[in-house]
Amino acid sequence: WYAPAVTAAVNAGLLQGYAGNTFRPDLPIRREELAALIDRARHFAANEQSAQADVAKTLDAFIDQASISDWARQAVANLVQDGIVQGRNENLFEPKAHTTRAEAVVMLTRLLRDLQFIEE
Repeated sequence: WYAPAVTAAVNAGLLQGYAGNTFRPDLPIRREELAALIDRARHFAANEQSAQADVAKTLDAFIDQASISDWARQAVANLVQDGIVQGRNENLFEPKAHTTRAEAVVMLTRLLRDLQFIEE
């Protein structure tokens, strides 16, 4: 039932999947994965590339920044810089932690505000 949505997201460049071209639909989404997805969605919706955050400077605020996967670092930095995503417990990003439904809704709402689809 989800295959058409996944195919559309892959074709739009929003999803890249896992090794072996798998989607793994039953796995929870990690914080860094959602950040990468939201950053790609923002670029897609805006039809442009936004300014790239200084990764080292932006992520330096998180004591666990070294655990953010290389493929997600720029996306996380972009979203932190623009106020779309925050860390947890002050100085922790917890990139491998599962995203809660509440966190996902907050990030999506901030994304929609950033794109000016909804008002503050």
